[in-house]
Amino acid sequence: MNAKRMPGVAGWFVCLALGAGLSQATITVDGYFRLGEDDPGAAAGQPGQNPTRETSSLTALSIVGAGAPTNTAASSTAAIQHAGSTLAMRFDGASYYVTNGVLNTATNDYGIEAWFRPDLVTNWNQGIVANGHHVGNNSHCLYLIKETIYGLHASGWVSSGVKAVTGVWYHVAFVVTNGIGCVYVNGTLCATQNVAGIGNVPASNFSIGAEANGANKLRGEIDEVRIFHFAPGAFRDSDLLYRVTPAASTLYTRTVLAADPVAYYRLNEGEGARAFDIATNPAPSAQQGAQTGFYRKNNVRSLLPLVVTNGPCQDIYPGLEAGNTAPCFNGTGGQLAGADTDNVIASLPGIATDYAIEGWVCNARSNNILSITGYVWGRGTNAAFDALGIGGTWGGPPLVGSLGKLFAFNSSGEGFVGTTLLSLNTWYHVAFVRSGTTVSIYLNGKLENSGTMSATAGSSDFVFGFRPDFGWTFKGALDEIAVYNRVLSADEIRAHYVRATRFEGTTILLR
Repeated sequence: MNAKRMPGVAGWFVCLALGAGLSQATITVDGYFRLGEDDPGAAAGQPGQNPTRETSSLTALSIVGAGAPTNTAASSTAAIQHAGSTLAMRFDGASYYVTNGVLNTATNDYGIEAWFRPDLVTNWNQGIVANGHHVGNNSHCLYLIKETIYGLHASGWVSSGVKAVTGVWYHVAFVVTNGIGCVYVNGTLCATQNVAGIGNVPASNFSIGAEANGANKLRGEIDEVRIFHFAPGAFRDSDLLYRVTPAASTLYTRTVLAADPVAYYRLNEGEGARAFDIATNPAPSAQQGAQTGFYRKNNVRSLLPLVVTNGPCQDIYPGLEAGNTAPCFNGTGGQLAGADTDNVIASLPGIATDYAIEGWVCNARSNNILSITGYVWGRGTNAAFDALGIGGTWGGPPLVGSLGKLFAFNSSGEGFVGTTLLSLNTWYHVAFVRSGTTVSIYLNGKLENSGTMSATAGSSDFVFGFRPDFGWTFKGALDEIAVYNRVLSADEIRAHYVRATRFEGTTILLR
């Protein structure tokens, strides 16, 4: 059961969560080693069987060295959820590893993935999984260099930037697609690097728990190892064993999609570094189109997740839709965003002068702290922008009387103020609409105010969590943001808000 808020109300009530399936694109699995489940009679606490079997029974890996890894029941929660894991294998980092010949000879369009939990992360380089030996540029590897997770394509080392912690499970994957090496950690695309033309056909062995030749053994546990290849361009994030399950479709969601937004970001926790656009890509298996945005912690204009963040920050605000949560923005920096400021950025080419943005806003900063409480979102650059904000202690023109109220503002200094004082930590449906030189703000389905703002943003850049010039950060939560390449009518906005409070069947659906 999940407690959810009614729109514009600070109280709570209970609703039922919904589940959703996720289809997968086509990959060819060359080997899948569950490390226990496919070995007859394997049980927690017993030595791993020699050989340990592959799911299809076509391949097995032999134990090399003195002793054997131990089967454990301490599987990752995510591995249990996504792969049905019941057993893993613990390696001692000194005596043994499991191996066989290379399992594919691809130099492009391939992937390796596994779960692992290190027992040691400092001053020790450790091989997690290797297909081929990196000496001679003949390998694809998942590697732990001291505490940092890496992918290796021949001589092309790609750092995830993620530092592993002892005793913590991680799902890691290294995928090379169209010559780009991609490192994933817990379903998040952490880093990419051009590795096209580097290296030779993988040679030597396929090994788990060490490099291909047995060097640099891992001390810790490993589970659910797969190696695969795919047709050029066919890979999708959802092909990985650790994959994001989108929130259930609801009446509100379907209503927004029917209005034909250019982009619709549900901003679900657990998405990883990308804010998926379900308007561009309604099929879950295709959720990585051109309209995808990025969660970031920085103050640099870039379409890259410069700091990996699973939703903007760790605080969790319950979202309004059933079975979902909304990400929280930390609002650090106040007047000027800093290197750790939570934000989302997206590029939406082709947006006309007339456009609209709608979404759900929950402000968590008192309105008497800063001159401007925060900017929720904006379109444009520091040279020319439109923006929606919440007023603070400064009340000079054009923001006279804006304390705690929504306001519109642009880079030319034009703007106007809404009429409603927003309550702290309370969800509101908000819409910002530009029609020529007229801009309108709506709150919970009703027009707050309109004004003339002659300068237009004229940009494909959209930011959420501060102003487009990085000013006046937002502290709170955002959810269900949709961007339209047209004017939304007052009737449409009202209808969208009403849909968020309707019941569907026996389940309370707030979105």
